[in-house]
Amino acid sequence: NVQTLPSHPHIYLYPSGKNIYPWLADAETLITDYSSIAYDFLLADKPIIYFQYDKQDYLKLRGNTLVSDSDFIAGEVALTIDELLRLLTDSAAANTELVSALRDKFLLGNKPACPLILEEVRS
Repeated sequence: NVQTLPSHPHIYLYPSGKNIYPWLADAETLITDYSSIAYDFLLADKPIIYFQYDKQDYLKLRGNTLVSDSDFIAGEVALTIDELLRLLTDSAAANTELVSALRDKFLLGNKPACPLILEEVRS
């Protein structure tokens, strides 16, 4: 049920309500809006583009976000389709400075979680 955009056959729209995590490892770039999946993708060291074409409407409807942009955005922000396509065409490079800052701030790393969890439980 994965659909491609007719004019962009390498861009896939993933069905709502389905588990997207198995696809993340194969993704070259993540395009998201306000989803927390961006935090999970930080560990992939791949570009994240935040497509926030409706940010003003989003803020009016939901109010301020719980997390500030400085604690969330680790890549380029596109507010229009043209900006999004430009970023994709330019092969939006991962903003390593922003990614590193967020990974450090939230203590994200590539260590196996089970030993750390076991250590914490045992203590």
